[in-house]
Amino acid sequence: MQDRLTAEAHILKGEVADVDPARLENWAKEASTRSQTRVTIVDPQGTVLADSERDPETMENHANRTEILQAHRGQVGVFIRYSTTLSRDLCYVALTFPYRGAASFIRL
Repeated sequence: MQDRLTAEAHILKGEVADVDPARLENWAKEASTRSQTRVTIVDPQGTVLADSERDPETMENHANRTEILQAHRGQVGVFIRYSTTLSRDLCYVALTFPYRGAASFIRL
């Protein structure tokens, strides 16, 4: 699962870098359908900019999530944790990518 998510994240991060902020939420939902994964875009401060399954306005800051911290250090961020949003265990994979001049994160 980790290898598949990592491969999908590498593909999607190449797409999302050029997405206009006004279309980011729709892009996340479309990317989720294509990849059959949950897609979350996080800014450098940990604010969720887009999520394929939830309203980003209602989501907590992700700056201290293990997978985001690992990606911030230039690694493939990987962590398995219980999602309170979806009420089940999930394997998360996060990568950094440049978005609007800042190192942001894509998480599947």
